[in-house]
Amino acid sequence: MGFDCINYLPKGINPKELEEFLILLGFTKISKSYYFYYDQKNYTTLSGIDLTIDKDKNNILCIHQHSLAFCSNADLEKINKTAKYLSKFFGGKFHSDLGTRRYIPKEESGIDLKGAEGGCYIAYSNFQQNMKRLELYTGSAEFKISTIKLGIPQLDSMNPEIVSSHLVIPFLVSIIEDYFKSCYIALLKGLPNEKKESLYKSHKIYPDDLIKVGNIEMSLEEAITKGMTFQNIDKIINHFKELDDKLKLDSFLKRPYRNRNQDHYLFLSKIFNQRHEIIHHHRIIPSYTKIEVLLDIRHSKTIFKRIHNYLITKYKWNKYNTLYP
Repeated sequence: MGFDCINYLPKGINPKELEEFLILLGFTKISKSYYFYYDQKNYTTLSGIDLTIDKDKNNILCIHQHSLAFCSNADLEKINKTAKYLSKFFGGKFHSDLGTRRYIPKEESGIDLKGAEGGCYIAYSNFQQNMKRLELYTGSAEFKISTIKLGIPQLDSMNPEIVSSHLVIPFLVSIIEDYFKSCYIALLKGLPNEKKESLYKSHKIYPDDLIKVGNIEMSLEEAITKGMTFQNIDKIINHFKELDDKLKLDSFLKRPYRNRNQDHYLFLSKIFNQRHEIIHHHRIIPSYTKIEVLLDIRHSKTIFKRIHNYLITKYKWNKYNTLYP
């Protein structure tokens, strides 16, 4: 499923010229016949565009573009422009889902991303996809030996299912860290220059990262976050307060939710501390079973859906549909 467009080029095309042309259009060459486009700078791209080069049964050179159904307006606009310029520069015709020489209306996706809004939306989409990976792994992992709990801590700490549950935690924390860091970068990029200047002065940037900034391999905002931690909820709250003192993540996270024993703040503190104990002290909690980790995954999904909606409300952004409800 998704959106497709194929350019049929005339014979005699110089492969090197075609490669250079696609790179000029912003595509990255992955292999001889496969290219990929994704705009990381402006937060307009959602799914990206796969581009493959092949020949049909009549030996005609075909340039096939494909994006997922879950894409942005900019993804579809890029497909249209690429089809247009290939046809204009090399000749031939193109055929999209709508017919020969028919462009795909960019509004088909309904998701118009840009700026901080686009950056935070993409951060949440990535969060959802990573959480789905965790759910699939945790729900389907099987072991060749018995995983029944024996009630003896020394033996249960060797239980492969319990060990596996603990291995999920560092990955879960890395997903949480990536979400907060990505949102921070997106919001920082959208600040007025005066506010940016004061923040830039208050943060250390490592020399290696400055070189990458100079070589346009990394944005200045990304370089700043290299020296920041996003594995401590109190520090995360302070980071976002730096950006906007009206962004009160602390009061939001500490607000009671549906009579749960733990508010969101305490839950995130627990997850971060648990990751620390696993990584630095190899601590295994015999009672932390598959059921417990699935509950933590579900709780995490609830928290970040609410954070995503909090940012939408706070900044009056569009509430677009997400990949997973």
